[in-house]
Amino acid sequence: DPNFQNWDFLMKGPSSQHWLGTDQIGRDTLSRIIFGSRVELIVGLGTVFVASIIGVPLGLISAYLLGPVDAVIMRIMDAFLAFPSLIIAVGLVAAMGGSMLNVILAIGIASMPWMARIVRSSALSMREREFVLAARSTGANTTRIIFKHLWPNCAAPVIVQGTLTMAYAIL
Repeated sequence: DPNFQNWDFLMKGPSSQHWLGTDQIGRDTLSRIIFGSRVELIVGLGTVFVASIIGVPLGLISAYLLGPVDAVIMRIMDAFLAFPSLIIAVGLVAAMGGSMLNVILAIGIASMPWMARIVRSSALSMREREFVLAARSTGANTTRIIFKHLWPNCAAPVIVQGTLTMAYAIL
């Protein structure tokens, strides 16, 4: 129990019973860290999920279709990026209410343009590669090419951006 107080172990150092020691009133430091990190992990992972669910398809579609579709999607992303992400997130939470789900949605939406732009830049370089041209020549439809050929090859930058987004969401 992270709130259990043991007055015999005030400010003790690490031991076999308390791996990270105890605090001023005898509570186990490790159990308090684990208990406190639950909310941060939920918010961080939820934010990455929301940003990825919205941003990845937008970036893939924008890069593959180009033309007016690309211009519209990227100008919307530029409009989001024109404002600081924290201001967007605070405004969305103020409009939607202060629950944890709303915080996750707000930070995820504020982080979504970064995910879309990174996926777009990666997919732009992939769309002219031989395996995509081969898929086009065999008659594969746009959806198959985007999600079967482009997306797996764009996953590495998404993982890196997801890690950075999770750290931003926790902060």
